Amino acid sequence: MTISVITPVHAKAAPYIQETYASLVSQTFGDWEWVIMLNGGGTVPGHISADSRVKVFNIDDDDETHNKIGRLKGTACSVATGEILVELDADDILVPTALDEVALALPIPTPSWCIPTRPASRQTHGKAQSSTRPLDGAIALSRGGATN
Repeated sequence: MTISVITPVHAKAAPYIQETYASLVSQTFGDWEWVIMLNGGGTVPGHISADSRVKVFNIDDDDETHNKIGRLKGTACSVATGEILVELDADDILVPTALDEVALALPIPTPSWCIPTRPASRQTHGKAQSSTRPLDGAIALSRGGATN
């Protein structure tokens, strides 16, 4: 089972992308891909885009999805190949077992969603805020309906 992590990135969040990537490569769950949607500028360092698990898409200002977060996330979901989709903000990081926890919580083979609402760490005004429960408040959706 593959977990697709989707991340819309705008120019202001681009400086945090290295920390976000580091949290993904440190995952104890190894079967993941990262779909990055660049929106309104910003770049992805070469060593990140060179990782075969990373797909980077640059949304032009003329594209109808530019600056429309719902459409941007929908586009990211349409190119993701995993059975489970996890949304991860560009300025957030996950604890090393986060994707394992998602896989254990959703051991179903049908296409599913898991949207963590409280990441392990979030940058707020330059200071990291942490949570001891990486999936606290997560919403899991499957074809059968929503669960918590």
